[in-house]
Amino acid sequence: VILPAYPTCLADALEDLDPQKSIKIFYGIVCGLDECYKAGVAHLDLQPKNIYLTANGEQPLLSGFHSSLRWRSLKSTSMKVTEESPYRAPEITDPCGYSPFLADYWSLGVILHVLMSHEYPEISGEDVLVNELDGGSGKELCKTLLQINPRTRPPFLDYVLQHQLFSQNNIFANLRAPKKSKKKRGLTARMQDAMSINHVSIPNISRKKRRSTRSSVKS
Repeated sequence: VILPAYPTCLADALEDLDPQKSIKIFYGIVCGLDECYKAGVAHLDLQPKNIYLTANGEQPLLSGFHSSLRWRSLKSTSMKVTEESPYRAPEITDPCGYSPFLADYWSLGVILHVLMSHEYPEISGEDVLVNELDGGSGKELCKTLLQINPRTRPPFLDYVLQHQLFSQNNIFANLRAPKKSKKKRGLTARMQDAMSINHVSIPNISRKKRRSTRSSVKS
């Protein structure tokens, strides 16, 4: 895939970002990830060097999909990690498997923390120490995303898209705020399975096979 040349990546622009712009860029990152999820793709290498910025420095564009996974083609949630990164979720090296989507949520939490404090969050045992960010709402979102146990992270990306961090900072002033919906936006049934199961090898079952399995259970 050939992409246009962009002037800079987020890693090079971190020191020049004010809090308001950082939150706006983070919202754009979440929106980009939401589009990936609609296609059934987990990124698995979200970090500033894989996020480019447009000429005005306000619109992020996700790149670095060399580690990404398309859930429909997976036979399990296991993946070999070839590169260490402070943005990768702790469970990603678990040989028993992990949810690729929940692993992305951890990366989002680290990115938000770095954007707003220019520091990595500190892991202490089973807890993550988060700096005071944006009067509390930024810290609350970071702590929610940076849960050591993946099962306690938000189950769907709508939680992040609709978070008060964005409304409190007028991020929706020139943008269309996400509509609240009972539907899990952009998530197929298979993706929901991936996000709700952790440390379990998940087989790739076709719809036809699933129906026959359900029929046999009912009978």
